[in-house]
Amino acid sequence: MQKALVLALAIAATQITYADDLWQVYQQAAANDAAYQAAKATFLAAKEAVPIAQGALLPSLQLAGSSTWNDNVGSPSYNSNGYSLTLTQPIFNLASWKTYDQSEVNVEMAAVKYAQAEQALITSVEQGYFAILADQDNLRYSKANQSAQQQNLLQVEQRYKVGLAAMSDVQYARSQYEQAIASTVQAENQLADDQETLAVLTGAPVKNLVPLKIDFALFKPNPAKSEAWVNTGLNQNLALELAKLQVEVDKYGESIGEAGYLPVVNATAGNSYARTNTSTGGSTYDNAVGLNLTYNIYSGGTTVATVQQARYTTAQDKANADNQVRQTISAVRQDYLKVLSDISQIQAYQQAIVSGESALAATRAAYEVGTKTLVDLLTQQSSLYQNQQQYVAAIQNYINDSLTLKLDAGILSPNDLAMINHGLLQPAKVQASS
Repeated sequence: MQKALVLALAIAATQITYADDLWQVYQQAAANDAAYQAAKATFLAAKEAVPIAQGALLPSLQLAGSSTWNDNVGSPSYNSNGYSLTLTQPIFNLASWKTYDQSEVNVEMAAVKYAQAEQALITSVEQGYFAILADQDNLRYSKANQSAQQQNLLQVEQRYKVGLAAMSDVQYARSQYEQAIASTVQAENQLADDQETLAVLTGAPVKNLVPLKIDFALFKPNPAKSEAWVNTGLNQNLALELAKLQVEVDKYGESIGEAGYLPVVNATAGNSYARTNTSTGGSTYDNAVGLNLTYNIYSGGTTVATVQQARYTTAQDKANADNQVRQTISAVRQDYLKVLSDISQIQAYQQAIVSGESALAATRAAYEVGTKTLVDLLTQQSSLYQNQQQYVAAIQNYINDSLTLKLDAGILSPNDLAMINHGLLQPAKVQASS
């Protein structure tokens, strides 16, 4: 009965037409996830800060004109009109220069945040995808367990009718069957919840996901030393890079504040024309070139306080950057060990499943000849299903932790999903086998 059940599940799996693989789901999410699209728009908006700041360093040209009708009581009315054209070129304005430099760093920060959004999308898609695969496996195992428990109940009831089993055996078998039904309902609900979570990313429900190959390959981290991964993280971790850039922005903020102690010098060139239409009036033309200097001698202590505030902000963000260094080192080391542990657990569960299948067959044979009780049989059967579910969870943990290691090292990219995608069954092959 056990072998027939496994064979039935395998045949049913080959008859499924799979809709999407991991890479296709990622492409859908990249095109439809609102949070990712918002991050992209934020980055594009931030890039405009550079030309905005640059504008304060370049010449500006202003044109002004007027035309006025003067209706005077007791004297002739007249019209006056004119225009002025003024060119201004900043000569020295330290605040504008530092603001421009700061804007370039702000764009770098925006690019890092956009990259973080991409990495967040990668991990969310991967976790959502494999959560659904795990849910589907758990549901299959739950249904298989429910079917097996039902069959056990029928067998015990038959044995009870002929006097080979006690009523307590029947009651125990029925309770196990009811628990199996409850587990199936819970597995169905969990699958529905995780499908909705993934649909938030893709913008539409995604079902019939391509599953993992039975012989999914396991790879230890390469390079094989955790310190090599730590060094990569210290150089490329995006959260750490963002913290360092924030300190750089703060330093420019200090310089902008300190610019308040210095004068501002602008060069100007202008041309103006004025005309008054009266008997004594006429036209005047004027050309002017000059330098304007503005020096804020005292502003009520605002400049001093602004500079001091900027220095405190820099000190705060330096401390945050130092803390991020420590967090990166710790996270990368833990991630590295988790991947190794996951591989060991997967291998252990593989062996446990093989042993559990043999033990279940032996227990079933012993139960049929009366040397084992029903409790022994159901316990052994439950243990096998538990090991199968834990095996699936261990594979998911391995994939999650492998990507988390690359995330904390700062090297996670969509190519990592493409590589994992090669570990999935190909839809064409699955369909061909049906």
